[in-house]
Amino acid sequence: MSSATAEKYASNGPEPRSVIGALGPPTEVFPAGVDTEGLIAGGIDRSTLRKLGSDGPKSFWTGVDHAGDICLVTVLDVQVTTAAACSAPKDVEANGLDLSAAGASTRLDDGPIVAVLLPDSVDAEPITAGKHPWTRYGDNLLVAKQSEIPEDVTYEFGRKRGHSGPKINYPG
Repeated sequence: MSSATAEKYASNGPEPRSVIGALGPPTEVFPAGVDTEGLIAGGIDRSTLRKLGSDGPKSFWTGVDHAGDICLVTVLDVQVTTAAACSAPKDVEANGLDLSAAGASTRLDDGPIVAVLLPDSVDAEPITAGKHPWTRYGDNLLVAKQSEIPEDVTYEFGRKRGHSGPKINYPG
């Protein structure tokens, strides 16, 4: 890591890769048709984007923006509808990162989704009674159809053994 990049992380807390291990070596190439510089203010560093999973035409990625923040990016359909959210590494470690997104499709089963990116220190299995709507991708990502998340339920995610900090809550 260059000294300029190290300075970016110093102001945002830990290095992104220490919060989200999936930011390691790439396994797949991010879609060429997506403009990562125009996706969020300041742009996302394309070389940092790592695929977390996919479901049909939907794919889910994590990366780092040019300010050193951790980003969650969704590519939702063949028209390359994308959404992104970014937060400082210390905030992702404390609270996770979530975003809601809707594609261009009008099919009922392609409705808006919610994606929640959890730090490596958190168990991605929610602490809930009974069934939950989340599909898990790797150790860090949960995705659900927005219509299947009850509004009166808060999902809690506990820390893994050996990690301290409060639970992360995601309200339905």
